[in-house]
Amino acid sequence: MPSQKSEELAAYRVNVNGIVQGVGYRPFVYRIASSLRLKGFVLNSGNGVLIEVEGKPGDCLRFIERLKTEKPPRAVVKTFSCMQIPPRGYRGFRVEQTRGEEVETLCPPDVAVCKDCLDELFNPRDRRHLYPFINCINCGPRFTILEKLPYDRVNTSMKTFKMCGDCEKEYSDPSDRRFKAEPNACSRCGPRARLYRRGRLMRVEEPVSEAARLINRGYIVAVKGYGGFHLACDATSRSSVTELRRRKKRGNKPFAIMVKSVEEARRIVELNDSEEKWLTHYSAPIILARKREPNPVVEEVAPGMRYLGVFLPYTPIHHVLMRSVEPPAIVLTSGNVSEEPIVFRDGEAFEKFKDMADYILTYNRRIVNFADDSVGFVQDGTLRLVRRSRGFVPEPVEVEPRVDGVLAMGADLNNTFALAKKGRVFMSQYMGDLENMLIRKRYLEAIRSMRRLLNLEYRRIAHDLHPAYYSTQIGVSLDGEKKGVQHHYAHVLSAMAENSILGLEVLGIAFDGTGYGEDGSLWGSEFLIVRRGEYVRRGHFKYLPMPGGEKAVLEPARMAFSYLYDAMGNDA
Repeated sequence: MPSQKSEELAAYRVNVNGIVQGVGYRPFVYRIASSLRLKGFVLNSGNGVLIEVEGKPGDCLRFIERLKTEKPPRAVVKTFSCMQIPPRGYRGFRVEQTRGEEVETLCPPDVAVCKDCLDELFNPRDRRHLYPFINCINCGPRFTILEKLPYDRVNTSMKTFKMCGDCEKEYSDPSDRRFKAEPNACSRCGPRARLYRRGRLMRVEEPVSEAARLINRGYIVAVKGYGGFHLACDATSRSSVTELRRRKKRGNKPFAIMVKSVEEARRIVELNDSEEKWLTHYSAPIILARKREPNPVVEEVAPGMRYLGVFLPYTPIHHVLMRSVEPPAIVLTSGNVSEEPIVFRDGEAFEKFKDMADYILTYNRRIVNFADDSVGFVQDGTLRLVRRSRGFVPEPVEVEPRVDGVLAMGADLNNTFALAKKGRVFMSQYMGDLENMLIRKRYLEAIRSMRRLLNLEYRRIAHDLHPAYYSTQIGVSLDGEKKGVQHHYAHVLSAMAENSILGLEVLGIAFDGTGYGEDGSLWGSEFLIVRRGEYVRRGHFKYLPMPGGEKAVLEPARMAFSYLYDAMGNDA
C-alpha cells in the first residue's frame, strides 16, 4: 500500500548526464532526498543518473532546485532534464542497481587521493593505516581501471577483489563516504604492493617504505602508479640521476620531479597562487615552474633549463613512499626507454626494467588503460596543457551534436587521437611519436580500448593530408569514409573547439612548423580565415629551403636561420 494518498503526492523523473558516475552522485542524491523525506530511487543508467522521486509537491520542487544548484565536488553536469510523472507509491528512497542500456554517460578521469583519505592513511588507529590503495567516492583510480561503462565494480579491474565484511558494509551504507565507491578495499581484501629484485619477490613487511629506503641509498626503483610505471631516484644525487639517464637513454631531455609537499615545492621552484592552485588540483598535473637558485635538485635533472617540472604525490603509494624518502624531491619519470611507450603491464615491466631498474615496486591490480602524467604551465591564471593525459582524459570537448561517429587519427609527433560521439569529442591519453613501431602498436590498442569504453562505432575517419604520415597510412587502412584535413587548419579548429568558438569566423594563425598543404607543397606559418567548416589561406611566410630536410621540423632554429639568411645574406 502507498505510504501517502496519491492525490497528496507529486512525482518527478530526473535524468542527469555528464561526469556523474564514480564521483559520488548517487549518495549525494540519496542524502538530499532523505533530508526532504522523499521516496523513490536513484540509479546509474546508460544515460547517466536516473532519479524518480515523489513526496509533497513543495519538497519535490526543493529537491529539483538543489540538484540544479548543488553537486559533488568532482561531478560535471552536462545536461539536466525533469518531467512530472504519476506517483507510484514508493515506501522509501533506494539506491538501485544499474540498468543495462545504451551508454551515453561520461567516464570520470583519475582523481588524486583526497584529504579525508590522507587523514586515514596516516592515522595509526585507522584500519587503513598506510594502506597504499585507500580511496573513496571522491578520489582514486577511474579511467585507468575501467573496462567499459557504466562505472560499476564489475566493469573495472577491481572485480577480482571480493570485498570483506567491513568494506561491504561501507559500500552499502548511503551515509558512508565509501558508499558505491567501486575501488573500495582494505588490506584484508584489496590489492597488495609487492617489491621485486631482479624478478624475484622480496619478503618485506612494508614494500613501499622499503622502496623509499632503497631510493635513499641511491638505487633506481620502478614504481607502479595509476596509469603505468615510473622510474624513481634521488633528485639530489648526481650519480643516481646520471645513471638513470644512461639506462633510460634520455639524452638531455628534462626529468620531472615529485616533491613531498607544497612547502618543499616552494623551496625548489617559484610558485604564484595560480601555479600553487594547479599543483594541488585533484587532476595533479606536472607544473612547469621557474627554478630557484641555489637549488637542492641537481643540474642533471633538467640540464640548461630555467624551469623544472614538479608535481605532488597523487596516489596513496606515492604518499607512503614520500613519507620515508629522505631527499626533498625524487625524479619520477615515465617508465620506458626514451621514445618508447610507457610500461603499464607487470610482465612487460619485468622484461623492460631488468637493465633499467634495480628494484620494481608493483601491485596486483591490473591497469586497464595506461596514462602518462599530464604536463602544463600556468599563464594568466589558466592552465595550458602541453600534454593532456592522466587526470583529464577522457573528459570531452563539446562541439555540435551532428559531429558523431568520427575517429580523428591525430598527428605523428606527440600523438593523441580522438573519437566523436553525439557532439562530444573524447581525446585519448598521450601516445608519443608514431615513428616508433611499439607506439604504433599501442596506438591501435588504445583506439580499440576507447571504442569499447565509449561504446562507439565510427563511420568516418579524419586524417592528416601528408601521405607519408603513419597516422594517415593507418587511417586510410581502416574501414570507413576518409577525409584528409590540412595540418594547420586542424590546429586552428582545435583551438576554436577548446575555446567554444566553432560558430564564429576567425583569423587563425598557426606557427607549427611544416604541414602538408592542399597544393602538395609544405606549408608553415599560416594565416587562415576559418568559418563554418571551411578556410581560406590568406597569408604565409615565403617558401624557403629547409636546412637538413625533415630535421628542420624538429629543430625550428634551422628555419629561423634560413629566413635570416634570406633576409640578411652573409650578415645573418
